[in-house]
Amino acid sequence: MTSFVTILFKDRFSEFKLVYKFLNRSERRKYGIFIFSNIFFSVMDIIGIFLIGLVGTLSFSILAGGDNSEMLSGFLRFFNVEYLDRKMLISFLSLTALVFFILKSLLYLYQNYKLNLFLAEISIRLSKDLLKRIFLSRLQIIQTKSPEEISYSLSEGVQYATIGILGSMAAFLTESVFIACILLVLCLYNTYMLLALVAFGIVFFVPSQKYFSRQSKFYSNLRNEGLINDNLRVADTVNLFREIVLTKKVDFFVNKFEDGRKTSQRAYGVLLWVQNLPRISIEIGTVLVIGLLGLIVIVPGSASNAISFMLVFTVAVSRVAPSILRIQQSIIGIVSNTAYAKQTLSLLNLMPRSDLVPKEVHPDSNFLLEDGLEIELSNVDFAFSDSEEEILFHNLDLLIPRNSLVALVGPSGIGKSTFCDLITGFQKPQSGEISLNGMNVVDFLSRFSGFISYLPQKNHLISGTVSENVSLNGNSDSAQDDRVRAALVDSGIWEFLVSRGIGIHDEIQNLGVSFSGGQQQRIGIARALYFKSKLIILDEPTSSLDPDATSSFLKTVKEISKSCTVLIVSHQRECLSVATHIIDFSQKEIKLSFLG
Repeated sequence: MTSFVTILFKDRFSEFKLVYKFLNRSERRKYGIFIFSNIFFSVMDIIGIFLIGLVGTLSFSILAGGDNSEMLSGFLRFFNVEYLDRKMLISFLSLTALVFFILKSLLYLYQNYKLNLFLAEISIRLSKDLLKRIFLSRLQIIQTKSPEEISYSLSEGVQYATIGILGSMAAFLTESVFIACILLVLCLYNTYMLLALVAFGIVFFVPSQKYFSRQSKFYSNLRNEGLINDNLRVADTVNLFREIVLTKKVDFFVNKFEDGRKTSQRAYGVLLWVQNLPRISIEIGTVLVIGLLGLIVIVPGSASNAISFMLVFTVAVSRVAPSILRIQQSIIGIVSNTAYAKQTLSLLNLMPRSDLVPKEVHPDSNFLLEDGLEIELSNVDFAFSDSEEEILFHNLDLLIPRNSLVALVGPSGIGKSTFCDLITGFQKPQSGEISLNGMNVVDFLSRFSGFISYLPQKNHLISGTVSENVSLNGNSDSAQDDRVRAALVDSGIWEFLVSRGIGIHDEIQNLGVSFSGGQQQRIGIARALYFKSKLIILDEPTSSLDPDATSSFLKTVKEISKSCTVLIVSHQRECLSVATHIIDFSQKEIKLSFLG
């Protein structure tokens, strides 16, 4: 019995609670209402089954030419219909039972439609909440998870957690209560039958369900891992496309992809087979139960009671069998979806709440930002671990003046990017103070937005309009359009757009592949100008540009630095020609040097 309770309830509720705790109070209340509504609709089935039992008893009494049974007579007296003709009563009770059965099915169908829409809204809300948590975690997730893993967690993972687990649990609870009520009604007819059904459930249902759950969990985990690895292999192929073709390693990557697909697809095939097993078990179990009941009820009892009971049982089985099947499928669904949503639930548990995301302040704040930001680091210590060998900065003191154009130089892995992450709040020092315009960097970033822009080595253009790529929002009005155009003009990309007939509300097709590297960088500069950023960080901005494009781009950067602090991470000598200061991270003492 302990094993039965554990398999049927305890384990399932443990998995259910992993998701339920992320629902807010209103969502929990609505979810409960949906479940209780479905349970209430199930009562209609029970009433219909009971009425069919009365029809059977009346029919047998007419055929046998005898009087009504004591129970039937009591029922007729209670509803004051004992004076009606028995044939009329049979017609009335049969029609009433049919109405209850049909009404229950229609209401249940509609309610589940509304439940799925409700769960879809929860899925949308949780996806949004998780994305906010990723932003709030700064680099914690971005540096440890691949884009494919993050994408899966935000989309399919949340879907499996909400519509999958919550939907399966709703079906499990509804059908479990319904079957419990059916057993109670049947117990009123014959107590031995109830004991026989419970014994059958323990002997037959529990072992089969244990097997289904174990197999479902195993193959769900296998398929989930396979799908993520498939996406990673596709990403590898796309990112290394030229190298793969030129080195003639196509077969290696194709075979590697094929091996991964074998794992995920074979696991999915077996999983579909496992999900069909409950139906077969229900069919076999129903036949065995009917045979068992024939021995228990018909042999020792009277013909009248036996026929009445068997009629009730037959109708009950026709209604209960689908419920038992749904219970088994819902258990498998909870187990499978928990496996699919494992990564998503892990991220939700690890990361801070999204309601801690600081509210944005418009970049046109009255804060003293007429010029670029002044950056100061005082006695800063930073290391990626507690090991002294991993120390990047020790007692670092630097003062970067406003409107300076600083070149950050040094070999790869020396700490240039980490330095940028420190002054933008993506990394926290073990000790020391980092301030922007005299304000602690954490406080500054929590109060203000848009004052700092970061332009990576390859600027990513989002799938949207030119305006959305510059403003990073979908709003559109005349004032914003004017700001977007001005930013595009000042960044030096406007003439190119006009020559191609591209307006600010035109879609950038194929994620910007029709734009050269220099043109994509200029759109990134336009983004910084739009936000009136006072600190712009350029990470190897000219590494993929030709000499002419590099010269033109650096002239634009030089002009911007008149009212903005600019940091350029670069290995190229050309960047030093426009810089006013340099920080050489390869030196034992890291300091700011004036270039003039």
